[in-house]
Amino acid sequence: MTIKDFLNACEQQLGRAEGVVEKPIQLQRELESLDELLRNEWPDVMVRIKDLNLKQEETEKIVIIFERIKKLELKAKTRISIYHGIEDFMQQPRNQ
Repeated sequence: MTIKDFLNACEQQLGRAEGVVEKPIQLQRELESLDELLRNEWPDVMVRIKDLNLKQEETEKIVIIFERIKKLELKAKTRISIYHGIEDFMQQPRNQ
């Protein structure tokens, strides 16, 4: 995967995840897909980045992508933990 393809794939995956922030189950799936993309492709991309001089545009895209990941991570922790809290509450037997 080229650096450009990797950056585009990250942007697309982030867009999908950002689009379902209010839907914890879908958000978790999208985050897992993003995590898989990063785990599978980032090591090779890093080698290419070290071997090449990045264009200013590519450097800026990388910075933006990491900022988006940080923001999404904060939102995701809150949304998913709220969801799990509600789910746990709903599964508790009610004392009558």
